[in-house]
Amino acid sequence: MVVATASASATVRTGPVPTGAAARPAATQLTTAQALARARSTGTAVPVDGSTTATDTVVANPTGTLTLTRSALPVRKRVGGSWVALDPGLRRTADGTVTPTVTTNDLTLSGGGAGPLAKMTVAGRSLALSLPMTLPAPTLSGPTATYAGVLPDVDLQVTADPYGGFSEVLVVHTRAAATDPALTTLRLTTATTGVTVTADAAGNLTARDRTGRAVFTAPQALAWDSAGGPTTATGTSPAGGVRVQAHTGRPVASSSAGPGAGAHVARVATAAGPAGITLTPSRSLLTAADTVYPVYLDPSWSALGSQASGWASISEYFPSSNYFDRTPDPQGYQQVGNSGSMWSHTLVNFPIDVAKLRGATIQSAALSTTEVYSYSCSPSTVNVYAPATTLTASNATWNAWSGVNLGGAVASATVAHGYNSSCPGAGVGFNVLSAVTADVAANKTTQTFVMTGVNESSDHNSWKEFLASGNGGPTLSITYNHPPDTPSGLTTSPATACTAAPPTTVGDAAVSLYAPVSDPDGGNLGVAYALWKTSSPGTILASSNPASLTYPAGTVATLVVPESTLKTAAAGTITEFSWHVQVTDTIATSAWSVTCNFNFDPTRTGQPTVTAPSGLTMGQTAVFTVAPPPSGVVPTSYLYQLDGAATHTMPATSGTASIAVSPTRFTNVLSVTSLSAGGNVGDTATVTFNATPPATIQADQDFTGDGFADLLTVGARNGLAAGLWLASGQTNIAHTAGTGQVNTAVMDVGANGNNLVADNKPADFTGAQTITGHFTGTSLQDVLAYYPSGVDAGGGVVLNGNGDGSVLQAQYNTNADPINAGIFTDSLGNNPIQLANAGNSAGLNLAYPDLIATSGDPTNGYYLDYYPNQNAIGGYYLADQLTTTTPTGGTDWNNWTITSCQLGGGTAMFLWNRTTGALYLWTALAHSPGTAALAYTQYTVATTGWNTGQSLTLQAADVDNNGSPDLWAVGAGTTATAYVLTVPASGNTATIAAQAPQTLLSPTHAWALNDTRTGTVGTAADAVGTLPVSGSGDALWHSGDLYDPDVILNSAPGGGGTGALSTAGPALTTNADFTVSVWVDPSPSGGVVLSQDGVHTSGFKLWAETSDNSWRFAMPTADVTAPTYDTAAAPAGSLNAGVWTRLTASYKASTGLVNLAVNGTVVASTTHTTTWNATGAFQIGDSLAGGVHSGYLAGQVSSVQTWSRFIAVGPQPAGDFNGDGRADIAGIDANNNMTLYTGDGAGHLVNYVAMWHGNGLWTGFSAVVA
Repeated sequence: MVVATASASATVRTGPVPTGAAARPAATQLTTAQALARARSTGTAVPVDGSTTATDTVVANPTGTLTLTRSALPVRKRVGGSWVALDPGLRRTADGTVTPTVTTNDLTLSGGGAGPLAKMTVAGRSLALSLPMTLPAPTLSGPTATYAGVLPDVDLQVTADPYGGFSEVLVVHTRAAATDPALTTLRLTTATTGVTVTADAAGNLTARDRTGRAVFTAPQALAWDSAGGPTTATGTSPAGGVRVQAHTGRPVASSSAGPGAGAHVARVATAAGPAGITLTPSRSLLTAADTVYPVYLDPSWSALGSQASGWASISEYFPSSNYFDRTPDPQGYQQVGNSGSMWSHTLVNFPIDVAKLRGATIQSAALSTTEVYSYSCSPSTVNVYAPATTLTASNATWNAWSGVNLGGAVASATVAHGYNSSCPGAGVGFNVLSAVTADVAANKTTQTFVMTGVNESSDHNSWKEFLASGNGGPTLSITYNHPPDTPSGLTTSPATACTAAPPTTVGDAAVSLYAPVSDPDGGNLGVAYALWKTSSPGTILASSNPASLTYPAGTVATLVVPESTLKTAAAGTITEFSWHVQVTDTIATSAWSVTCNFNFDPTRTGQPTVTAPSGLTMGQTAVFTVAPPPSGVVPTSYLYQLDGAATHTMPATSGTASIAVSPTRFTNVLSVTSLSAGGNVGDTATVTFNATPPATIQADQDFTGDGFADLLTVGARNGLAAGLWLASGQTNIAHTAGTGQVNTAVMDVGANGNNLVADNKPADFTGAQTITGHFTGTSLQDVLAYYPSGVDAGGGVVLNGNGDGSVLQAQYNTNADPINAGIFTDSLGNNPIQLANAGNSAGLNLAYPDLIATSGDPTNGYYLDYYPNQNAIGGYYLADQLTTTTPTGGTDWNNWTITSCQLGGGTAMFLWNRTTGALYLWTALAHSPGTAALAYTQYTVATTGWNTGQSLTLQAADVDNNGSPDLWAVGAGTTATAYVLTVPASGNTATIAAQAPQTLLSPTHAWALNDTRTGTVGTAADAVGTLPVSGSGDALWHSGDLYDPDVILNSAPGGGGTGALSTAGPALTTNADFTVSVWVDPSPSGGVVLSQDGVHTSGFKLWAETSDNSWRFAMPTADVTAPTYDTAAAPAGSLNAGVWTRLTASYKASTGLVNLAVNGTVVASTTHTTTWNATGAFQIGDSLAGGVHSGYLAGQVSSVQTWSRFIAVGPQPAGDFNGDGRADIAGIDANNNMTLYTGDGAGHLVNYVAMWHGNGLWTGFSAVVA
């Protein structure tokens, strides 16, 4: 097995591929919301440890704000699962080489001998330098290795920096040594991986990768001697007691760190070519009569990380020297001003998290640093500028910036620190709030701050030095707060439509107001309700105090308006009330929500009052209390239903009852209907609530909660209609393993849209990439939808999974977390081409998974990006650009498709090249945040020929539950194929086998009936076809129930309405295979739910039969005024008024089979063999009889679908071998063949077909199975 370490060459990782079910690591860090809650409760700042990076820390403040502090350069590194401070101190390793203790990038120094002096490595790109001499074993002291006597009287000192760079200085001790021919021209041999070394005209060296990005740099090489400086007016540097000039802080004496104040300095001529680097020191400096020895020759190398970070002190005295991540100062300090012997400006880069900060209130932004030296103790002004130009590794010279317009100063400080003990070194802060705010508004993702003195050309007192890195180095601290979201999706119990005209009327009872509350930062929110009589908006009748009514973000806030309040204000007549709500995090307050209205009728018996318990959890019993309406007949029992499932009846005592339910999904709807002693049905109360997910982690890709992977694919491609389609995975008979096959009758779990467009349309997912994972930090599988192009290009949304495979409730803000466009934008300005779930590959053990992406563009090339999660939903603000090559060693990542799944051993990722048909598997992905490396184990599945040229949507999953990754592929014609992988115990070649392809059965037409929330139904869209329905009569939009919104028909008191919906033409062919499905909540008066017109009668009708309270489905034998019907009738009592029921009716033309299913179970069947085709309009809510529409339904309808095929519903009955719903017989015939004898459902065998030709195989068998 091959382990790639992000370079073209790979090392070997031993051991088999990790197997077993994915076990998400327990989150060990506080989330942002948890930290905010703890900070408020304790009154102290709480670190959000999971948001820590190599440069960043985040703390939650007691005030409810967050403070991000970002260092200009890395200060820590992730080592062994913990953050460790950088330490360039050198140590010897077991192989004899020398390495720093902890550096951001790898550096290896020679332990002596003929090998390379140094090798720098940044994510697989490396540069090794060798001197033309054999090196002795070095002496180590801190970060410095001294190689004594590399030439006669010549030592070599190499000093590591914290970032994987180093300085190499030859120390020439005597004049005789200076005349050594070996110093006339020094040729350093280079060995490179992934970079090319060049020198510019000034002698700056740069090693660039294939994209042209600088990876390693070295400024102009210099030589200096030890000529003495002034002997008076000296002081002591705060760094180790070095004697320095009093005003400039420049060391008096030369050293390997840099020239002293009086040193002679000369440039070293530099050239670079394929074979190496040539350094030609100045002979005049080496051998001049006034040269004072020792003489020092460098250069110094920097290993660069992200160029969005970084700094440079550029010098007017060395105008063409490139000082990216460097300074002319021998002590490594940043320089500002003009000392008389040095004139410098310091430039510091900071990435600006525009996507994170967009929409937030930025309370403060401070650039902080530490002044360690000043020209005197007399304060002078340092100005900070925020120019439009950005510092890069290519323009870090005085000449490059001399003509740049810096704009006006954005901040300044008049200070003097570090000259002597009277004004010791101290921190300095600059208020850069205006600059950061402007950056966010302008979408500027990197800001260069430029520090200069004032009157520099004439005022030497402007000279100052500052720490460049580490503790006290430059940081940018931003304190911010996102205001809470404006509440939306408001509902009530009893259900009312928020802005209906006329308003929905409720009876005499308390009214519960529901408002989902959310905040991008999480935490607890105060909720302010206000209700008034619409005619008297100045008089608030019911309200809440946000200081006392608080709810966690992501929950639904409730205010119960007492019946007495409404009844008193109504004064005996039907009265309209209005209400709205806003939320606060105590710092910012949302806007008021839209104003909702309802009518209160004190003369009409109201609904019962249902009170939810606290602490609702999925899978655990919760007891709701029910109280009777304040007026009218006292109920003797209550009919209740949870999430459209089976109904139950609970007896009441004096009108009160306790109802115990066990919620199985995240977002639930409980409906409770009053029943009188005579069986009369009263009003219905509904409670919509979210239940806390259970502690048990849902298996990877398991969207239905049965422990087995499911197929989730986006529509509007591969022949599937627009939407987000779920095909649940099938299991073996023992329900112990998946089979790789799926239930082909797919469900559109995206029927409610994505919350971004706010139109509740499945077409919202068109163009999206979707992946599943624990993206909300719970135990459930959620959906992340990413849009690489279109209106929300580069953005997306995280949608809460329900845990049971039901439709995502994206219409509620509490169930959707938008990811703003720009969140994923990397340092090159690119958004991902595609995303995959990287799980815990960074080892941060957060509640949320990381992401990996392909990205790039034609100019910069294509590459992988890794997004470590920043401990928040959608917290993918920083991308680590990887240098990992493709499985074939290339960089054409735009030609590769990636898809991943989570196994017990970590993330497994398939990589497919559609052009060549190459397919590879990477397992056990591992990444260290802040680096460009990715480790993995590679398996070759196919080098060519795997689905070459096909347009496929891939999903990695363990489809057969054997602990190894497999693939589902969805292709043209809605074909889904499972590919089961076999991974060898050793070796790096895996095999893959295709299972029998399946055709996904998406509807031909689908009317979600959720187009809008209020008003009369005009038209409702066909979500998957082109056949909208039009409303007529009493057909109204309705909200606040299980399906929110839906359509309510003929709801006026007393009934008798003629409201219905119809299409312009047929939705199906009634003498061919078809299936219809609908969710319906009928009133006691019943009516026809679905039909399709012929000329005189309907080709079929599905209706609520009130004579025995049953559901029925019938097909007439002819299109005549009084036809004969073939009827499938459900048992008496199967119809419950006021209860949501899913009805499915199917017809199979070849056998005449008619099935009627109620809530997923076939309850009635018949045979229809005398057929004809009704070519008229498809009807919702009535049927055609004698050429006249009648039988109008009173009730609510939602989610109507049709298929042009027979769909078997529910589990296949025992003995039904061919899926027609009837028992068959399989047996061994006289020729020892296994034969199937099909039944007609009436006790007769009507046909036979060979199942398996025996050829003697079945000799001696006599089994008959039915």
